[in-house]
Amino acid sequence: MAFKIGQPRIESSQNETRLVAHLVNEAENYATDLFYSVAPQYAKYLCAEQADAFLVPILLRAVMTQQDIWIDAPISEKLLHNLHFGALYALTKAFQKDSHAAHPLKDIVITCNGTTYTNFYGTAVGTGCSLGVDSFAVIKKYLLDNPKDLPNYRISHFAMFNVGAFGSEDTPETKASFREAVAKTQSFADQLAIPLVSVDTNLHRLYPEHFFNQSVTYLNMGCVLALQKLWQRYLFASGFSVDNFEFNLRHTALFEPFLLPNLSTESTELICADMEKSRADKIKYIMDDKLVRENLNVCLKEQHKNNGMKHLQTDDDYPNCGRCEKCLRTMLQLEIYGRLNEFAKIFNLDNWNRRKPFYLAKVLARRKTKKMYDEIASTFTENYPISAKTRLLSWLYKLKDWIKPLEDH
Repeated sequence: MAFKIGQPRIESSQNETRLVAHLVNEAENYATDLFYSVAPQYAKYLCAEQADAFLVPILLRAVMTQQDIWIDAPISEKLLHNLHFGALYALTKAFQKDSHAAHPLKDIVITCNGTTYTNFYGTAVGTGCSLGVDSFAVIKKYLLDNPKDLPNYRISHFAMFNVGAFGSEDTPETKASFREAVAKTQSFADQLAIPLVSVDTNLHRLYPEHFFNQSVTYLNMGCVLALQKLWQRYLFASGFSVDNFEFNLRHTALFEPFLLPNLSTESTELICADMEKSRADKIKYIMDDKLVRENLNVCLKEQHKNNGMKHLQTDDDYPNCGRCEKCLRTMLQLEIYGRLNEFAKIFNLDNWNRRKPFYLAKVLARRKTKKMYDEIASTFTENYPISAKTRLLSWLYKLKDWIKPLEDH
C-alpha cells in the first residue's frame, strides 16, 4: 500500500490557473486530482517542475495510514534529505505515542523520480494575513514596525489559503466564505500597499475528519511550496511559544519550530515567526495599534457555519461573534489587560458578558490540562475580579472532568 503522486501539470482558464497532480491513496481506496488555484497574474510562479507542494500535505496522512510515498516526479533534494533523515522519524514516533500503538510503526519511505537542487530565486517575503492575533503580531514586527536592521525579512506580500479555516470540505459555501474573507483582507492590504496572494485548493479532502489542528501546517506549507518561484522566505505565524515545544500530532503548532525548517527547499525558507512570544505577549504587543483595533478578526463563525455547527452561529453584524473559543479567549485576555472596551466595535460584548463566568471558570478548572488556558491564567493580576460564582462553576467543571472518564470506563 502506498500514496502515489503523479507529475504536476499546469491547467489554465480565463479566470484562474491551477497546479494539479493526480493522487492515489491505496490504503483508503480513492484517487483524486489535487489542485492549487491562483489568479492569472501569479501563474508564472507555480512550480510544476517538482512535486514538493503535493508531498508536504500528505505527510501526516502517510504516517497515519502507514503508507510509503511514490512520486512520479522530481522533488527538492533538501526536502527529501530533511524528511528521510529526521522529520519523518519524529512524526512516526509522535504518532506512535499518540495512537498508543502496541508495536513499532514502520518507517515511511519516499521514492521519487529524481531530485533537484534548484533555486528559483524568488524574491518575495510572505506571511499569512488572516487578521488574527498571531497574524497581526507577525505583520507588526516584520512590516508596521519597519525592521530596518532586517531588510531581507521585511514583508512584501500577504497570503490567504483556503485549507480548512473556512470549512472542512471543498463546498460552494466554503468557497464563498473564503472569497468574502479575501475581499475583506484585500481592503486591509490595499491600505498598506501590499499585494495579496490568494490560493484556493481542494486539500480539505485529505483529512475528511477535519483534523485541522493536526493538518493545518502541512496544508498551508503545501500552498507556499506551490508558489516557491515567488517566495524567498515565508513567515508562518507561530501558534504557541517555543516554551511549549512538544512533539504532539494533535497540535502541530507545538512543534512547528522543528517542522518548518525541515519542510523548506532550496528556493523557499519556511520560518516559524514570533515563536518567542506567547499568545498573551502577542495581544499585549498589538493591542495599541489602531489598525488592529479596527481590523482584528479571530472568529470561527464561518468555519462553524460551513461545518454545520448551528448552536455556535450568530446573526449579528459584528466581525467577531463573541461566543466561539477564539473570541472568548481573546476577549478575556483583552479584559485582563483592561483594554476590551476599546474593541467594542468588532466584538459582541453582550455575548461576552453572558458567557464570561462560564468561560473564566473553564479556564481556571482546566489550566493544568490545556496549555492555552494556563497561559491566560498566568496573566491574571491581583486587580482582576474572580467572583464566587465563577469559583463555584470552576469547581463544577473540575468535578465534571473527574466524573467523565469514570463514565467512559
